[in-house]
Amino acid sequence: MLTLEPYEPKGIKPFVFHGSTSNIGRLKEHPNAVLKYYKEAWWDLSKPMNDARRSLYRSRFQVEETILRHLGDHPRVVNTTANPYGIWLVEAPNGDLQQYLEEHGNTIDDSQRCKWCIQAAEAVSYIHSKGVLHCDLRPANCLLDKNLDLVLCDFGGSRFGKLSGKGLPDSGFFNPNDKGPPSEAMDVFGLGSLLYVIMTGRLPHESLIQSMANYDIVVNQLFGKRQFPQVEHIKHGQTILGCWEGKFGMAADVVQSLKQEQGLLGHQ
Repeated sequence: MLTLEPYEPKGIKPFVFHGSTSNIGRLKEHPNAVLKYYKEAWWDLSKPMNDARRSLYRSRFQVEETILRHLGDHPRVVNTTANPYGIWLVEAPNGDLQQYLEEHGNTIDDSQRCKWCIQAAEAVSYIHSKGVLHCDLRPANCLLDKNLDLVLCDFGGSRFGKLSGKGLPDSGFFNPNDKGPPSEAMDVFGLGSLLYVIMTGRLPHESLIQSMANYDIVVNQLFGKRQFPQVEHIKHGQTILGCWEGKFGMAADVVQSLKQEQGLLGHQ
């Protein structure tokens, strides 16, 4: 298969993140932002490159740029501006949620975790109100700003009307019984798993396996049988289970449930 030489923008500083198709790095002249750029220069038509791969890169770049422009400025969505060869993102100095949970899990109190739960649900509720499906909810796609507030990112695989990045959630964040196209219900199911990871620091059913190499098979089998992790002892466990069992019609209902469990709403 023909591919391009790895692409790296001039002046890029140490990497912040390595992804499957893109990297995130810093540039000296933009100290408060990072550049998300693709590993290969798909726009350079003079270079040999597999057509399918070029098409994937182009599509995901255009999908993410269009969706972020459509979503606009919102405290729960990463702020951005376009760049010819990538996308400028306002830097989140505390990194992504997955990394933060792994590095600081023992020091994170319940109040912080509960705040993140509400913020994650608010993010999904907002993008759904704008007609956007994320399609890949997981802790690595949530960033933490300087105040440890959560912002949702990575819309390259998302859907907006006829625009599709053709993304699907990872195992553990996906209902294997859902055979239809991406939907709000799919995102709400994934939101339940995201809330579970926030509150426990573990993937759903992670404690049942000895090797992560087997995780996809095990969790898909259990979720396919509607066998979900025990959540009775977990704060927000009933909301998490409700997401998995399809009891919430929309993400806004999840926000309300979380706030009610935290006593932020009056008794109804």
